[in-house]
Amino acid sequence: MLERGIRTYFYKKAKALGFLAYKFKSGVTGVPDEILIIPGKVAKVYFIELKRPEGGVTSERQELMHSILKRHGVSVFTVNTKEYVDRFFALLEVEKCRK
Repeated sequence: MLERGIRTYFYKKAKALGFLAYKFKSGVTGVPDEILIIPGKVAKVYFIELKRPEGGVTSERQELMHSILKRHGVSVFTVNTKEYVDRFFALLEVEKCRK
């Protein structure tokens, strides 16, 4: 499966759960390509790096930018399989139910 397949699956899953997912173009190399917003009184925002399952690895620049974002309290995830997409959204659903 290509990254495109993971992206399509990710977007369908987000929409089905009532979340907002957008392609994100920051203009800065290494910043994740997708942004996920969970609407609510206090919305949650996640940056998502989508990769293909086989051979899709984050570059050094991406790793650097992910660590910078995380140090600033930003949630950043790398997702590379449909199974991981499912686990990721299941985790968000559990978190949503705790509120």
